[in-house]
Amino acid sequence: MKTILLLFTQLMFISASFSEVRAVYKNDKVEISWTNPTDIQIAYFVVERSKNGKNFKTIIQVEGSKKENSLIEYYEIDNNPLHQKAYYRIRQIDVNGKSYYSEMVVAMNVNYVNPLLSLFSNSQKNPKYSRLKNYNENNILVVLLDNNGNEYISKINLVSENKRLVVTYSNVNLPTGDYLISATSDDAIYGKKIMVKGINFIQTSCTRNKE
Repeated sequence: MKTILLLFTQLMFISASFSEVRAVYKNDKVEISWTNPTDIQIAYFVVERSKNGKNFKTIIQVEGSKKENSLIEYYEIDNNPLHQKAYYRIRQIDVNGKSYYSEMVVAMNVNYVNPLLSLFSNSQKNPKYSRLKNYNENNILVVLLDNNGNEYISKINLVSENKRLVVTYSNVNLPTGDYLISATSDDAIYGKKIMVKGINFIQTSCTRNKE
Protein backbone atom coordinates (compact mmCIF):
# COMPACT_ATOMS: atom_id res chain seq x y z
CA MET A 1 0.00 0.00 0.00
CA LYS A 2 2.82 2.40 0.75
CA THR A 3 3.87 2.42 -2.91
CA ILE A 4 0.84 4.62 -3.52
CA LEU A 5 3.16 7.54 -2.74
CA LEU A 6 4.48 7.24 -6.28
CA LEU A 7 1.01 7.88 -7.70
CA PHE A 8 1.09 11.38 -6.27
CA THR A 9 4.53 12.00 -7.70
CA GLN A 10 2.97 11.49 -11.13
CA LEU A 11 0.28 14.09 -10.38
CA MET A 12 2.83 16.80 -9.66
CA PHE A 13 4.20 17.06 -13.20
CA ILE A 14 1.15 18.09 -15.18
CA SER A 15 0.46 20.89 -17.59
CA ALA A 16 -2.11 23.47 -16.56
CA SER A 17 -2.97 23.96 -20.27
CA PHE A 18 -4.65 20.56 -20.69
CA SER A 19 -8.39 20.25 -20.52
CA GLU A 20 -9.94 17.35 -18.65
CA VAL A 21 -8.76 13.97 -19.87
CA ARG A 22 -11.35 11.18 -19.85
CA ALA A 23 -10.90 7.41 -20.05
CA VAL A 24 -13.97 5.15 -19.87
CA TYR A 25 -14.43 1.39 -20.30
CA LYS A 26 -17.08 0.66 -22.93
CA ASN A 27 -17.78 -2.64 -24.70
CA ASP A 28 -14.49 -4.17 -23.55
CA LYS A 29 -12.53 -1.19 -24.82
CA VAL A 30 -11.42 2.09 -23.27
CA GLU A 31 -12.46 5.36 -24.89
CA ILE A 32 -9.94 8.15 -24.29
CA SER A 33 -10.61 11.81 -25.06
CA TRP A 34 -9.05 15.20 -24.39
CA THR A 35 -8.97 18.74 -25.79
CA ASN A 36 -5.79 20.47 -26.88
CA PRO A 37 -4.62 23.85 -25.52
CA THR A 38 -5.43 26.57 -28.05
CA ASP A 39 -2.31 28.69 -27.67
CA ILE A 40 0.34 26.08 -28.53
CA GLN A 41 1.37 24.56 -31.86
CA ILE A 42 1.40 20.81 -31.23
CA ALA A 43 3.52 18.29 -33.12
CA TYR A 44 1.90 15.16 -31.68
CA PHE A 45 0.34 13.52 -28.63
CA VAL A 46 1.28 10.23 -27.00
CA VAL A 47 -1.28 8.22 -25.03
CA GLU A 48 0.42 6.35 -22.19
CA ARG A 49 -1.02 3.55 -20.06
CA SER A 50 0.00 1.99 -16.75
CA LYS A 51 -1.34 -0.85 -14.63
CA ASN A 52 -0.10 0.66 -11.37
CA GLY A 53 0.08 4.43 -11.92
CA LYS A 54 3.88 4.37 -11.81
CA ASN A 55 5.29 2.71 -14.92
CA PHE A 56 3.78 3.97 -18.17
CA LYS A 57 4.02 2.61 -21.71
CA THR A 58 3.13 4.30 -24.99
CA ILE A 59 0.08 2.72 -26.64
CA ILE A 60 -1.04 5.36 -29.18
CA GLN A 61 0.57 8.29 -31.01
CA VAL A 62 -1.64 11.00 -32.49
CA GLU A 63 -0.70 13.84 -34.82
CA GLY A 64 -1.48 17.20 -33.24
CA SER A 65 -2.86 20.43 -34.62
CA LYS A 66 -0.21 22.96 -35.61
CA LYS A 67 -2.75 25.78 -35.79
CA GLU A 68 -2.91 28.21 -32.91
CA ASN A 69 -6.29 29.22 -31.47
CA SER A 70 -7.86 26.05 -32.85
CA LEU A 71 -9.78 24.01 -30.27
CA ILE A 72 -9.83 20.33 -31.21
CA GLU A 73 -11.22 17.40 -29.24
CA TYR A 74 -9.19 14.23 -29.66
CA TYR A 75 -10.75 10.79 -29.37
CA GLU A 76 -8.87 7.49 -29.34
CA ILE A 77 -9.66 3.89 -28.38
CA ASP A 78 -7.54 1.41 -26.44
CA ASN A 79 -8.63 -1.78 -28.18
CA ASN A 80 -6.68 -4.05 -25.85
CA PRO A 81 -7.20 -2.58 -22.38
CA LEU A 82 -6.11 -4.10 -19.11
CA HIS A 83 -8.64 -6.43 -17.53
CA GLN A 84 -9.56 -4.63 -14.30
CA LYS A 85 -8.38 -1.04 -14.37
CA ALA A 86 -5.73 1.12 -16.00
CA TYR A 87 -4.14 4.52 -15.50
CA TYR A 88 -3.84 6.83 -18.52
CA ARG A 89 -2.10 10.11 -19.22
CA ILE A 90 -1.40 12.18 -22.34
CA ARG A 91 2.04 13.48 -23.26
CA GLN A 92 1.97 16.53 -25.50
CA ILE A 93 4.98 17.46 -27.64
CA ASP A 94 4.86 20.90 -29.23
CA VAL A 95 6.64 21.95 -32.43
CA ASN A 96 9.53 23.40 -30.42
CA GLY A 97 10.23 20.02 -28.84
CA LYS A 98 8.89 20.84 -25.39
CA SER A 99 6.95 18.08 -23.68
CA TYR A 100 4.08 18.31 -21.18
CA TYR A 101 2.00 15.73 -19.31
CA SER A 102 -1.70 15.77 -18.64
CA GLU A 103 -3.22 14.75 -15.34
CA MET A 104 -3.39 11.01 -14.71
CA VAL A 105 -6.86 9.45 -14.93
CA VAL A 106 -8.16 6.00 -14.06
CA ALA A 107 -10.47 3.78 -16.10
CA MET A 108 -12.15 0.96 -14.19
CA ASN A 109 -13.98 -2.03 -15.65
CA VAL A 110 -17.50 -2.15 -14.19
CA ASN A 111 -17.28 -5.95 -13.99
CA TYR A 112 -14.41 -5.45 -11.55
CA VAL A 113 -15.90 -2.49 -9.68
CA ASN A 114 -19.27 -4.02 -8.78
CA PRO A 115 -17.89 -6.83 -6.54
CA LEU A 116 -15.51 -4.35 -4.91
CA LEU A 117 -18.36 -1.99 -4.10
CA SER A 118 -20.02 -4.72 -2.06
CA LEU A 119 -17.45 -3.85 0.60
CA PHE A 120 -19.45 -0.67 1.28
CA SER A 121 -22.03 -2.66 3.23
CA ASN A 122 -19.43 -4.67 5.14
CA SER A 123 -16.61 -2.22 5.80
CA GLN A 124 -17.92 -0.97 9.14
CA LYS A 125 -18.54 -4.50 10.45
CA ASN A 126 -14.83 -5.21 10.76
CA PRO A 127 -14.02 -5.77 14.47
CA LYS A 128 -10.70 -4.00 13.99
CA TYR A 129 -12.62 -0.73 13.63
CA SER A 130 -12.52 -0.29 17.42
CA ARG A 131 -8.80 0.39 17.10
CA LEU A 132 -9.64 3.53 15.13
CA LYS A 133 -11.78 5.08 17.88
CA ASN A 134 -9.35 7.95 18.41
CA TYR A 135 -7.93 8.00 14.90
CA ASN A 136 -6.51 11.38 13.87
CA GLU A 137 -3.94 11.46 11.07
CA ASN A 138 -2.82 14.03 8.49
CA ASN A 139 -1.41 13.77 4.96
CA ILE A 140 -2.56 10.20 4.31
CA LEU A 141 -2.23 9.05 0.72
CA VAL A 142 -5.32 7.19 -0.48
CA VAL A 143 -7.14 5.83 -3.49
CA LEU A 144 -10.89 6.20 -2.91
CA LEU A 145 -13.93 4.63 -4.59
CA ASP A 146 -17.34 6.29 -4.45
CA ASN A 147 -20.53 4.22 -4.65
CA ASN A 148 -20.65 4.69 -8.44
CA GLY A 149 -17.22 3.16 -8.91
CA ASN A 150 -15.42 6.46 -9.61
CA GLU A 151 -11.85 6.51 -8.34
CA TYR A 152 -10.06 9.44 -6.69
CA ILE A 153 -6.39 9.76 -5.77
CA SER A 154 -5.90 12.17 -2.90
CA LYS A 155 -3.95 13.25 0.14
CA ILE A 156 -6.32 13.66 3.09
CA ASN A 157 -6.58 14.45 6.79
CA LEU A 158 -8.78 11.95 8.61
CA VAL A 159 -10.36 11.85 12.08
CA SER A 160 -12.78 9.55 13.90
CA GLU A 161 -16.09 11.23 14.69
CA ASN A 162 -19.14 9.49 16.18
CA LYS A 163 -17.82 6.05 15.18
CA ARG A 164 -17.12 7.21 11.62
CA LEU A 165 -13.96 8.21 9.79
CA VAL A 166 -14.40 11.74 8.46
CA VAL A 167 -12.23 13.63 5.97
CA THR A 168 -11.34 17.13 7.17
CA TYR A 169 -9.01 18.08 4.31
CA SER A 170 -8.28 16.88 0.78
CA ASN A 171 -5.87 18.19 -1.84
CA VAL A 172 -8.40 17.35 -4.59
CA ASN A 173 -12.09 18.15 -4.86
CA LEU A 174 -14.05 15.29 -3.28
CA PRO A 175 -17.84 15.58 -3.60
CA THR A 176 -19.80 15.09 -0.38
CA GLY A 177 -20.58 11.42 0.27
CA ASP A 178 -19.19 8.07 1.38
CA TYR A 179 -16.03 6.52 -0.06
CA LEU A 180 -14.22 3.21 0.26
CA ILE A 181 -10.45 3.23 0.77
CA SER A 182 -9.12 0.84 -1.89
CA ALA A 183 -5.43 1.68 -1.39
CA THR A 184 -3.60 3.74 1.21
CA SER A 185 -0.28 4.63 2.80
CA ASP A 186 -1.77 3.61 6.18
CA ASP A 187 -2.69 -0.09 6.24
CA ALA A 188 -4.81 0.43 9.37
CA ILE A 189 -7.57 2.09 7.34
CA TYR A 190 -7.45 -0.08 4.20
CA GLY A 191 -10.95 -1.22 3.18
CA LYS A 192 -12.65 1.26 5.52
CA LYS A 193 -15.56 3.49 4.63
CA ILE A 194 -14.97 7.22 5.12
CA MET A 195 -17.23 10.25 4.87
CA VAL A 196 -16.67 13.57 3.12
CA LYS A 197 -18.88 16.50 4.08
CA GLY A 198 -18.31 20.04 2.86
CA ILE A 199 -14.52 20.36 3.03
CA ASN A 200 -12.19 22.88 1.44
CA PHE A 201 -9.43 21.77 -0.85
CA ILE A 202 -6.33 23.25 -2.49
CA GLN A 203 -5.30 21.83 -5.84
CA THR A 204 -2.05 22.78 -7.54
CA SER A 205 -0.26 21.74 -10.69
CA CYS A 206 3.02 22.41 -12.38
CA THR A 207 4.63 21.60 -15.68
CA ARG A 208 7.54 19.51 -16.80
CA ASN A 209 9.46 20.84 -19.77
CA LYS A 210 11.64 18.71 -21.96
CA GLU A 211 14.02 20.56 -24.21
